[in-house]
Amino acid sequence: METQRTQLEKQVPHLALLLQTKTGGDTWIASDASIFGQMTRTTLSSQRNVGLSLVEFRDQFDYPSEVYRLNLLTGESVRVFRTKDRAITDVRLFPGSSRAFLAGYETTGSVYRSPIPGKLKVLTSDDLENWTEMPVDYRAVAHSAVISGPDDKNVWIATDTGMILKLVQ
Repeated sequence: METQRTQLEKQVPHLALLLQTKTGGDTWIASDASIFGQMTRTTLSSQRNVGLSLVEFRDQFDYPSEVYRLNLLTGESVRVFRTKDRAITDVRLFPGSSRAFLAGYETTGSVYRSPIPGKLKVLTSDDLENWTEMPVDYRAVAHSAVISGPDDKNVWIATDTGMILKLVQ
């Protein structure tokens, strides 16, 4: 019985499909990859020819999530963020800006998807390699956070626990 349960809980690879156009939709280039985890968010910046993609994992993995930088010209992807104590749930690039945002929560122990929400964490980067944690209201907790706004100067973050925060610079 224990063996059956363990086998059912194992995570299997998913097929990620990407369709890309450089001709305004006249022609499309298809690519695919077999990945563990689930690709849950992607954000693109055509001015910089770059994107960010978020892959989230179940508790059986060493990390709760990973963020990849996508090169829209070559199709190459490079991991730019992962840490065991941060479960990222949203990524965001803004048009005309070099600034990127990650939002998620602080994990505790080896159970990433706990029923108890973790402290909200927000990170920012101008080069998509070095990430700086931003100060966040100490009362903000979440299982999930979503980043929204028209530009990098007017950013809001909503949590699944009902809190909405505005970036103050």
